[in-house]
Amino acid sequence: MRPNDILEYCLDSLPDTVLVSSLGENGIFYNYANGYDIAPPVCAWMSWVCALNPPDITFERLKPLIQEAYEYAKEKYSKRK
Repeated sequence: MRPNDILEYCLDSLPDTVLVSSLGENGIFYNYANGYDIAPPVCAWMSWVCALNPPDITFERLKPLIQEAYEYAKEKYSKRK
């Protein structure tokens, strides 16, 4: 398998993704221009969520994710002690 095979698979299989080439590197990114206010799990591997211009209802949807991230960070930090 070659890197281009992976890129092609992602572009073909994951809706609203785009190929971005920069400084000799290629990456797959979620296309936020589609109108979603919360990015799908494409960003989850980085342990963050992206909300673009969130209305109040989006903030309400984010509250459980914020709490979960907080609890995860506390647990992870406590293991370092």
